[in-house]
Formats: sequence, C-alpha cells, structure tokens
Amino acid sequence: HVVPMGVEPSLAEIDRASGKNLPISFVGNFDVPHKIDAARFLAREIMPLILQSAPDRELQLVGSGILQDIADLGDLPGVNVVGFVPDLAEQYAESSVFLAPLRFSAGQQVKVLEAMTAAVAVVTAPAVCSGLGAVPEEHLLVAQSAQEYAAQTLRLLEDAELNRRIGRNARKLVRDRNSWQTAVDRINVIARKISL
Repeated sequence: HVVPMGVEPSLAEIDRASGKNLPISFVGNFDVPHKIDAARFLAREIMPLILQSAPDRELQLVGSGILQDIADLGDLPGVNVVGFVPDLAEQYAESSVFLAPLRFSAGQQVKVLEAMTAAVAVVTAPAVCSGLGAVPEEHLLVAQSAQEYAAQTLRLLEDAELNRRIGRNARKLVRDRNSWQTAVDRINVIARKISL
C-alpha cells in the first residue's frame, strides 16, 4: 500500500505575485548529492542558456546545507545563492518558475510538491513527474538536457497564460492527491483492510 506524501495546506492559499522579472527558483536541502548535482547543473549549464534570451532573469538557490562550492555558484551571472529562509511561502509567491533539474534522486520530492501547491509552474525531470502522478504539459513541464530545461523555462516566462494554467492544474492535483486529509483517508482504508 502506498500513502502519498502530505503537503502543508496553507501553501494552497498563497497569492502569486505579479511582475515582469520575478526570479526562477530552486529550493532544496543542499547537503544531499542529488540536490547538489541539480544546483550545479542549473547554475552552470541551464541558466546561461536562459540568460541568452532573458538576460534580466535571476536564479535563486534557496535552502539549507549550503556548502562552499554551492555558495560559489553565486559568482556566476544571474545566480543568487539565498540559502536558508525561515518561511518558504514568500519565496514560492514571488517565483516565476520552479526548476528542479534532478538527474537522480531518492524519495518524494517534497519541495516540488510544495511549489505545485503554491501554484508555481514547475519544470522537472520525467522521473519526478511520473513519481508525482503528474501529466506533462498539464500539471508541469518536463525536460532532461540543459537545452530542454532552458526552452521549457522560457516557454513559461514568455507565455503568462501557460504559466498560470500549469500552476492552477498543479495546485488542484496536489490538493486532490497529496492533502493530509487524503493521506489520513488512505491510511484508514488500509487499517480497515488489515483488521478484517
């Protein structure tokens, strides 16, 4: 039996900021290998391609466990290593796109679920998408190469209606599939089956 991960429900109440040059975000714990790899890939290979078409955009790397080589990514053009913030709600509210270029990972991608709950349009790997039960082009966009990540991100930056639609659909998916009430209901069904 599988019980989906629950997500903080207050994130679904976030009002997204409006603005022309809101930052691109990646949020994670940067002392685990898959998040370190993703941050490096994003800052060194994907962001330079995005900046070619959107030179005013900024990537914000947000989270705990910032190691020196992650901090050094802040020296690259368009990259801001924010580090730990006590409340991620504001970060999600002010993000134009959430990029999660995870080339390998383990477990549920909680920060991706949080971004989706906050109605932030997400670009991530096909494996993350399938693990969340999401449908590409409906709940999020998928990519694998740096070129694909840049192209998908630019689509969301340039097409406000696509960005909003993906965000709305993502929020509904997580509300339906990953609410704490859904998790409790699933556990109760399992418990009843076991007790029979």
